[in-house]
Amino acid sequence: MISFTHCRFWSETGYNGTGVRLQDVVLCSLFNNCFFSRAVQNVPHLELVNCHSVHINSSAFERSEQSVSLPPEVIHNPDLTNEEKERILQSMAREANQQITESLIKIDNSHSISILECHAETAYPSFIEIKNHSSHVLIDGCRLNHYAISDYNEQKGYIVTVHPESRFSTQIIIGRRNRHMQANHPNTTHGDIVNDPFHCVSILDFQDVTPFSDAFYLTERRTVSRIGTNGFNLLMNPGLYSDTPQGVPFAVETPSGQWSFSQLAPSGCKLTQSAQPPDIPYVLKMRSVEPLHKYDVYTFFLVGRNLTGESVTLWLDVGGHGNDTALHIPSGNQRFSLTARVESQAASEVRLVVYRPVQLEVYAVYLIPNTSSEVPYGSEIVAASKLNLGAEIRYGTAIPAESGNPGDIVFNREPSESSEIGWMCTASGQWMAIGNSFYPQAAPVSQLPAADESLRGMMVRLEKEGLPDFIYICKKLANDTYRWIQLG
Repeated sequence: MISFTHCRFWSETGYNGTGVRLQDVVLCSLFNNCFFSRAVQNVPHLELVNCHSVHINSSAFERSEQSVSLPPEVIHNPDLTNEEKERILQSMAREANQQITESLIKIDNSHSISILECHAETAYPSFIEIKNHSSHVLIDGCRLNHYAISDYNEQKGYIVTVHPESRFSTQIIIGRRNRHMQANHPNTTHGDIVNDPFHCVSILDFQDVTPFSDAFYLTERRTVSRIGTNGFNLLMNPGLYSDTPQGVPFAVETPSGQWSFSQLAPSGCKLTQSAQPPDIPYVLKMRSVEPLHKYDVYTFFLVGRNLTGESVTLWLDVGGHGNDTALHIPSGNQRFSLTARVESQAASEVRLVVYRPVQLEVYAVYLIPNTSSEVPYGSEIVAASKLNLGAEIRYGTAIPAESGNPGDIVFNREPSESSEIGWMCTASGQWMAIGNSFYPQAAPVSQLPAADESLRGMMVRLEKEGLPDFIYICKKLANDTYRWIQLG
């Protein structure tokens, strides 16, 4: 319970103090209305290591550029023009400023950190650096003025930089009330505001108030490559809907394990895996409506309730290549929402894997493009999944080459006179033409199926190599049996 209030951390002549480092402090630390000076040493102004619940409010962080001057042998060199001397000075300044790599605030293996109503100004590589496993960091209401991009300094001025050793960091949130300005500089196109190789930063909103131009320069505003707002769900049947109370949900497969299902009201499904042997993967398989390679990253959400009575580890496996991410479901029966990042890949198969008996109420499963920290939930949203119950519907220009799943439909994107409307995948894993663009068409078969009530009135075209086509119709006879009758 350490508090710093109205403190000033200067770097003056004869004193090179750089700020504060907190380590192994896990209870309610506060920085309120503090000022961290323009120190030019390559160290953070504020460093949090193995800390929890640190709150930084209404504080300012500033760092000056490195100051350089030309050596006498350059200043007094008669062979150098003023323009050449200026280029040398620019090169020396850029080299000196490139030595400053540390952020103003470093968060190292720390959690539950808030940085609110703060101010960062002048030259800095990044306002905040995330290192190791850090999570639940909120940056909001901050004024971030970065004046570095110039002929003398090329610091990027990221709001957040994620260290390459921070693969398991999560929930780093840039809130909706931040205000950001960048230095104007000739012909500058400003880049990303975050450097995040692991997509753990969610940008809820972003405002760049850099002017388009001033008296000297014309500057393009920054762009944001990824914004963590709600998106459309790519998973088929996210509420695990079935049209029978205990039926297997549409678009869900159970390749291993003893799974049973029970529909919940108003939406969702209770699922139970009852097989006992340990260390065997029990798999529940779902599919996405499109391959997951359109975006750089996706966010997986599982919203439910644990009825098992103890904590359960559920693994997420995208593409069937092996377990990717562990979701640790809490032991209590309160509703939970768990998230996981999914990297871009040409796959449409999503597996949930457990190694023990489990009973869950699953209200919704989401797979959303980009990085997100929040997702809509409600029965009216989940009900939209019923528009596509267990079958994939897409477009193509020819009969598909892959086997497909029973019930899949491919509509012909380039229909012409007498061409097929589309193709449907049959129970045998083969594709059958669906009608004709302008007149009814008998379905082609290589042999006649068994005649029964389900085929009554159907016409087929029997095709055999070297023989003409024959048209048959399935008719009911007077003795209540069924038979294929050749036409013509």
